[in-house]
Amino acid sequence: MDEKSALNLLNEILAYEKKLPDSLLIKLYDTAATLYASQDAHVYALNYYHSELLLQKSTNSKDQYITLKNIGNLYYNIGKNNVAKEYWSEALQGYEKEGLSKKYVLYNNLAILEEKEGNYKRAKEIYESALSQSIKLGDNMGIFMAYQNLGIVSFKLQLFKEALNYSYKAKQVAFQSKEVNERAKILYNLGYLHYNLPLKNEDSTEYYLREAFLLSKESEYKTIQKASSEILISLYEGQKKHQLANFYLHEVNRGYRDELDKMIDGQIGKIEFKYEQKLKEQLYTLQQRRKNWIYFTSFLILVTGCVILFLVYKLQKVKLIKTGLENRLLLKKLEERNKEITQKSLEVLHKNEILDVTKRKLTDLKRKPEVNRQISSILSEINSNEKGLNIEEFEKVFKETHADFYRILLESYPDLSRTDLRLAAFLRLNLSTKDITAITGQSQNSINIARHRLRKKLNLQEHENIINFLISIV
Repeated sequence: MDEKSALNLLNEILAYEKKLPDSLLIKLYDTAATLYASQDAHVYALNYYHSELLLQKSTNSKDQYITLKNIGNLYYNIGKNNVAKEYWSEALQGYEKEGLSKKYVLYNNLAILEEKEGNYKRAKEIYESALSQSIKLGDNMGIFMAYQNLGIVSFKLQLFKEALNYSYKAKQVAFQSKEVNERAKILYNLGYLHYNLPLKNEDSTEYYLREAFLLSKESEYKTIQKASSEILISLYEGQKKHQLANFYLHEVNRGYRDELDKMIDGQIGKIEFKYEQKLKEQLYTLQQRRKNWIYFTSFLILVTGCVILFLVYKLQKVKLIKTGLENRLLLKKLEERNKEITQKSLEVLHKNEILDVTKRKLTDLKRKPEVNRQISSILSEINSNEKGLNIEEFEKVFKETHADFYRILLESYPDLSRTDLRLAAFLRLNLSTKDITAITGQSQNSINIARHRLRKKLNLQEHENIINFLISIV
């Protein structure tokens, strides 16, 4: 399976990442990050490495330091050396704390950064620390890397004797292992050193570089093969050995062609991959925009609905306030009408009392013969004009004040007479039998009989108060 197919399969699996266990997710994130890094898709690779790191930290896994190293490698590849240094330094602390192997890689990386900045002495110190640690751990690869790098940095510091000494030690360690590439690399370094020493040793240069060339060709280590060939071409041209120079020139050209073809294939693959990723990003962006538009529309509808509900609530509140004011005005008007009716009733009552007193006094005077005729005339006039309360006026005012009282009574009790309705109105105003007698001119006995008759028509029990009942109707 090629890298692109593997990534497509990984993406399909990671679509269900919420359902996967953390241990499996860590492996998937690491694989995805490695594949994306191989395609120079550094942003995706970093995202997956950081996701892996979060899970590893949550479980306090030792592998988090390996992930820190890998993140540092990515930042180094994209030219962010300062960020890479931070991650490598943190990773190295973890390696030393947990006693992890291959610390030499981190030492090597940190020293390379110092070399790039021209801090060769600091780089040499780091390589010496790496050598000390690797010897303690018995890490032959770490020892080899430390000797090799110490040889290179010593040469840059023009410590040529130390440079050769470290390189020979690196060769001794490398040839104890089965790593062909490492042997080729140290042989090349020795050839390079002998060629670039102030006192050039051409025999040693030729020997080591030819050996490096043969080993690298055997293992297809193209970098060392090409580098060895280039120095040998320069060496043989200086010695006028054109046939040998042409041989290695041919090898270099063929290496260039192979490398170029490989690079072109790789670049084409990376361009296709980046194009596919770009399409995915555009599709994702489009989906996000659609979601955002849906969210915005929903929010707008919600806000509009809330505003409408708020306005309806305010309108209802205004209506309630208005209704309350109207009710208070009606109640006030009703109270004023009741006061008016009561006042008129009391005025009639007072007038009737005055008339009663006057009638008694005139009756006493009537016994005197000289004023008998005149008094009789006055009494006759008083009796003829004594009508009590103007009933028509009373009913008009009462109906205006209690518009539904008569209607509700008649709907519930259709057998009520006009006299019954008038008595009910007086009782509705909470007037006593004595007051009604004074107003209507009827006797108290007649009023009591009429009141008893009204209770029967209203189907009231003995314990029920007729006045309370009539008040409760409206």
